[in-house]
Amino acid sequence: MENPQSDVSGHCASYSGAMGNNRISMESWKSVPGWEGLYQVSDLGRVRSQARFSAIKKRTYGGRVLAPSNSGKYLCVILSRIGAQEKRYVHRLVLETFVGPPMNGHEACHCNGNCLDNRLKNLRWDTRLGNANDARAHGTRPIGSRKTQAKLNEAKVREIISSDESSRALAKRFGVSPTIVERVKRRTAWRHVV
Repeated sequence: MENPQSDVSGHCASYSGAMGNNRISMESWKSVPGWEGLYQVSDLGRVRSQARFSAIKKRTYGGRVLAPSNSGKYLCVILSRIGAQEKRYVHRLVLETFVGPPMNGHEACHCNGNCLDNRLKNLRWDTRLGNANDARAHGTRPIGSRKTQAKLNEAKVREIISSDESSRALAKRFGVSPTIVERVKRRTAWRHVV
């Protein structure tokens, strides 16, 4: 079942690429849910702190745009309030703020495959399968010999498919398990190889 809130997916289909310079003036800011009065996020994927007074330090802090850090392949920011800090992914903050929370089983998807592009028009909630299909379509999900741990390559797979040798003999020759050989022969693994 699709997330009714996530019909932000329509904007993904019409994704137009890089942002123009005049877009900054039309940037829309909203308070981050649960962090109202402390932080805001924009539809361009920027996060800022708001000006606030610290009763503990007895001083006022001016608001500023936060510099996100790279956490794995995604951008994140640290949000803090008295005695607590929380690391949050920018793409999730944008979606949670502008679209709402995800339905059960949904995750944040980048429509163009660029995990650093956190503009609202490039994001949507979707299922894990939808996200995996996006990654396959963008070429950002390694398959076959592009996987770092792959013991086979496309030529070896073709050889296994056309061979009459036993699975055990092929497994020994190629340094894989007989189960992998069987999966290749049944076309449940390495399906992309013709």
